[in-house]
Amino acid sequence: MKRRSWLQWMGLFLFFTIEITAIGALAGALVFPIAGKLMNAERGWHELTMLGIRNIGFWFFIWAPAIAIVRCVMRAYHERHPDAGT
Repeated sequence: MKRRSWLQWMGLFLFFTIEITAIGALAGALVFPIAGKLMNAERGWHELTMLGIRNIGFWFFIWAPAIAIVRCVMRAYHERHPDAGT
């Protein structure tokens, strides 16, 4: 089995971090306008969407590096021990 280089692991880490942050930004873009309109916010759809992208995307970005490290370690373990269950 071929082992990954450090550059490949760093790229995978960066990919996971961006992926998690993008999921958070998308969730914020969908949730904030709906919740804002349900709560009769005075702001418009565009402003609520941008606020959701910034806020929820930021919170997901805070957690993304830690989750990405765990995902990389799990992937490395499963590559080294393919018979280790799930």
